[in-house]
Amino acid sequence: MFELKAGTLYPLLHGMEDKKYLTVYEKEVGGKVRKYYSITKTGRKVLEEKKEEWKIYSSAVVNVMNAAVC
Repeated sequence: MFELKAGTLYPLLHGMEDKKYLTVYEKEVGGKVRKYYSITKTGRKVLEEKKEEWKIYSSAVVNVMNAAVC
């Protein structure tokens, strides 16, 4: 559906880390340093809030689209 480039993804991850939604650690794998991200308790709470907001928003869009078809 869309392509999320590294120049978009990593600033988002850094922002979520700053807000304590994610933790990160680095590990060397195959001679390269890799970053691993984990969602925090705070991050899970925010995720649930955003999922609820998305349900409300997407339901409103479906309602508008259904009204336009009738």
